[in-house]
Amino acid sequence: MPLLTVVSWTAAGPETPPPETRCFTESGRALECVREGEGWTVSRLISTDLKDYLDPHFQPGAAYRPE
Repeated sequence: MPLLTVVSWTAAGPETPPPETRCFTESGRALECVREGEGWTVSRLISTDLKDYLDPHFQPGAAYRPE
């Protein structure tokens, strides 16, 4: 169904800014985190050490505090 409006199709919907993402490196691993309020939440872990994936501190959704 076509969008029937006189407003541009890019301005027709509500605009929500994307969440701030940042990649932190720590001891050979990379953590991709998303800003939530005042802190950061892990969204992805990139590591070659398989033990890092079992660590609950690096699981997606875990709170992360950079040093």
